[in-house]
Amino acid sequence: MGLPKVRGYYQAAQIAPLLTASNNCNPTAWTEIEKNHAKGLALPTLAWLPKTHRPKTTELLPTTALTLSIWDNYRKKMGATTTLAPAIPIEALRLFIPDFNYKLWQRHGVETVSQLLQNNKLKTFSDLGTEYTLPSTTTFSYLQIQSWTNSQPAQPETQIPGPHWYKIIQICTKTKQAKKLISLIYTSEHTQCRKQPPSFKSAWEKNIGHQLTEEQWQDIYQAHK
Repeated sequence: MGLPKVRGYYQAAQIAPLLTASNNCNPTAWTEIEKNHAKGLALPTLAWLPKTHRPKTTELLPTTALTLSIWDNYRKKMGATTTLAPAIPIEALRLFIPDFNYKLWQRHGVETVSQLLQNNKLKTFSDLGTEYTLPSTTTFSYLQIQSWTNSQPAQPETQIPGPHWYKIIQICTKTKQAKKLISLIYTSEHTQCRKQPPSFKSAWEKNIGHQLTEEQWQDIYQAHK
């Protein structure tokens, strides 16, 4: 009988509050304390920022730094490494885009980047204007976002996250309820780790144009022993 790894469940338990906070419009007193030690940035915002855009670890509360460290490792294992993530709060764009007025978008109900995207592409200003009743004065701000999204690299083909990751995104963007969250995080990480092939396998399969089965890899290995 397979028993869960305590370390994995502990790490999942550390990540769960981060995701819950992403889905919670009513911040607790503790989250406000965290923000005061993170230059006014909430934990869900910090989570989606590259390390270069975060406050120094020494400035953060030890608990915040620990959660972010576990979260960063989790994202890496899941293959979700690009900056352009649907769950990134609209507020965080001010750290990427100079003079970006995120409050303008929040006033019209836009809280995360996911609301601006369709099939991982930025919606047209016309569509967003209709959906969120945006005034024409938002055009410049939209062009700022468009310029930034166009500059973001695409997710490498060898690192496409699995379906579990998209459930996590749905939770962060408030399109899915966070049921059995710790178990979901634990399962997603261990499933993804088992499925992730070594990098040389992915490269070879890409070169020959098709995916090899485990039996074929075994035959190749035996033939070259």
